[in-house]
Amino acid sequence: MKTSMQIRNKRAGFTLVELLVVIAIIGTLIGILLPAVQAARESARRSKCSNDMKQATLACLLFNDAKRRFPRGEGEPIYISATRTKGETYGIFATLLPFVEQTALFDRILSTISTQNCQNNTAVNACTTGSGLPYACPSDPAGGPQAARKPIHSFRANWGDIMVMENEAFDPSYRGTTVSTTSNRPDVTVARITDGLSKSIMLSEVVHPNGGTTSPGGIVMNVANWGRAAAQPAPSTCLAAAAAGTSWMPASTVGSSQYFNWAQSFPHQTGFFTILPPNAPTCVSSTSLQSASSNASSFHVGGVNVGFCDGSVRFVANSVDAGDPNQTPPQPSNSDCRTYKGQSLWGVWGAMGTIGRGETFTMPE
Repeated sequence: MKTSMQIRNKRAGFTLVELLVVIAIIGTLIGILLPAVQAARESARRSKCSNDMKQATLACLLFNDAKRRFPRGEGEPIYISATRTKGETYGIFATLLPFVEQTALFDRILSTISTQNCQNNTAVNACTTGSGLPYACPSDPAGGPQAARKPIHSFRANWGDIMVMENEAFDPSYRGTTVSTTSNRPDVTVARITDGLSKSIMLSEVVHPNGGTTSPGGIVMNVANWGRAAAQPAPSTCLAAAAAGTSWMPASTVGSSQYFNWAQSFPHQTGFFTILPPNAPTCVSSTSLQSASSNASSFHVGGVNVGFCDGSVRFVANSVDAGDPNQTPPQPSNSDCRTYKGQSLWGVWGAMGTIGRGETFTMPE
């Protein structure tokens, strides 16, 4: 006859079936919890990104308080003088350094600007390196060709709703909040933002592309006339080229470009345009990035963080109204789309990119 002790010892372990059931339950729980954990992490990253965007936007307002104008995209006087002859390549994000607690880096740039410009600043390496710059979004990956070009900068300045190439970008009309003064264009001031500070974009996120389709939208090469001041094609041309998928820019081309220089002044490096909606493809007219349209983009689900001229930051969805992409960009009688002074053709998104065109629209929720 078996004792009670023998019976207890016999039942002390798990059977194979019971063990498999426990493993299955644990696996199911992990499968349920992991997406929730990842979502929570992305929510934290998006919140940090939004906060950094706000700090950069407030820096623009602090600059305005000090100078009674907003920072220029190109042609900032402090970089150009008799002893600083190579300063024309420095842009808005270098200008904002003293207003984001980076005065030391700003001083390093000024101290070497007579011998180094932003495209070849080996003395301080200021265009590609830095410490604690609040211009990066933690949702953006650190890998790919941009890994050697730290820090990653995720924010860009608003050049408006008419896109032209680097060497054609100095348009005489008022469209975006970022301007060049090389053509004697007056500075952007609060008084000139007649569409309203809360309805005019100052900054947006733009993801560093790895080439091809490895980042939101991707970059498509060889779209005829894209970025030219005259005979510019309809945005649908870019969308069709991306859909065909025949001419994606390779990662090697993107990685070897000047696209990653956060201190640069040119639109394809530190600017974006409100033509195609957030996370749409970027198109170029050649095999270089000098004619890149640089659309707003991010790795957040469904849209991008956008900073407005009143200091607020909002999340703008990919589905925002961007007008009819089959419309041809305006071609005035002089065949130069940069001189167009009418309302934006690109819906609410285009209207948010202009500062004084008198558009009437409701901000998307």
